[in-house]
Amino acid sequence: MKNKKETGNKTQRKISTLNIIIHILGIIVSVLLVLATSSGLFKPSKHAFIACVGIFFVYFFIATFLYFIFLVVKRKKMAIPILIALFISLPSISRNVKFFSKENDNQDNALTVISFNVKNLSNSNKNLGENDIADKIFKKIEDCNADVIMVQEYYGEDEYLLDFLKQRTNTNYHCYTKYYPASRNCIAILSKYKIFNIESIRDNKKSIALYCDMQYKGDTIRVINTHLQSIHVDINDLNTAKESTDKAKIVFFRLYNSLSKAFCAREKQTDIMSDVIEKSPYSIILCGDFNDTPCSYTYKQISKRLTDVFVESGKGFGFTFKDLQFIRIDYMFHSDGIKSVKYDIIRADGISDHDLSIGKFIIE
Repeated sequence: MKNKKETGNKTQRKISTLNIIIHILGIIVSVLLVLATSSGLFKPSKHAFIACVGIFFVYFFIATFLYFIFLVVKRKKMAIPILIALFISLPSISRNVKFFSKENDNQDNALTVISFNVKNLSNSNKNLGENDIADKIFKKIEDCNADVIMVQEYYGEDEYLLDFLKQRTNTNYHCYTKYYPASRNCIAILSKYKIFNIESIRDNKKSIALYCDMQYKGDTIRVINTHLQSIHVDINDLNTAKESTDKAKIVFFRLYNSLSKAFCAREKQTDIMSDVIEKSPYSIILCGDFNDTPCSYTYKQISKRLTDVFVESGKGFGFTFKDLQFIRIDYMFHSDGIKSVKYDIIRADGISDHDLSIGKFIIE
């Protein structure tokens, strides 16, 4: 009897210890969820830690939701404040996941726009006939039959590549800007409609965006293609962190330092972009790789001025970056005078680390 009683007590203590650990972890992730939700309210240059927390919003939401379920099953009153934390985060969830679409049936006369980070055409400078990945990228873009094509990390050392893409997509006009004067890679815009007033937007020596004005059915639209500061996360570093505690610490501090610098750079670049948006004399369609999540300062500032196309007319999961799961960093926005009637994400597995975004717009 004594052995059974002692065994029962040990089991009870283990369960009690496990419950305490679950509660501690649950409270921590709930607090981090609230911080992640509000991270866009803080300037990264002054609150780098909060900005970094915002990256993992979806992960914190999932963990907090599981903790809430645990509390409900255990009938704990603590479930109420956790439910409040989840409720506060719901608007941010709707910027990552949409269960219902507001897409319009009137799409026949819509302007079709795509945005695609093509990963330097897989860093290949081979002849096109020998580059299977490049051919698949061109085919993916060609199949969209878009009126306006915006590509980031395009291998543009030789303009013949852009001419080749123009032939494949039946676009008549194009413009591009290299990231740096000596860079091989560029941001490019291709259009079936006449473009003019081409301008590169720079942060010191680096080009962060390219815009042009486009004549479209009697209207003038400003289309902007952007690629903000990259995080430069090496996935191999993350794998190295698993090898030992010491290596994990080194990778963590290296990653945090890299993230902090990138957030601060994007803060400045976002302020530059915001100024360009506010001074535009025409309605705007803005697309690109923002390298920031919907909880970020970047998203907060841009969405104050423009409408997120995924939120307006998208459906399903908005995640676009495959190297890190549950991360949305590619966007389409538009200003007043334009309405989005459809938004889709076309998966690009095996040819880029980003997916292709496609939107359809009506000029009002």
